[in-house]
Amino acid sequence: MENFNDEKTKKQLAELKNFQELCKPLIKYLRENFTSNDAILITDNQAQIFRSQMSVPTKFKFE
Repeated sequence: MENFNDEKTKKQLAELKNFQELCKPLIKYLRENFTSNDAILITDNQAQIFRSQMSVPTKFKFE
């Protein structure tokens, strides 16, 4: 069983919390201005908003 009190795990949890706080404004913006078919992709040199036109669930059974 993993020890959740070790320094590595504490650091990872802190990084996750920081990432979560950074994402909150973008998630709010996306929810207020777009639909559930839209997504934001962020790289080191740009941010893009994508809209899905069509999708099929991965567990969809083709006949």
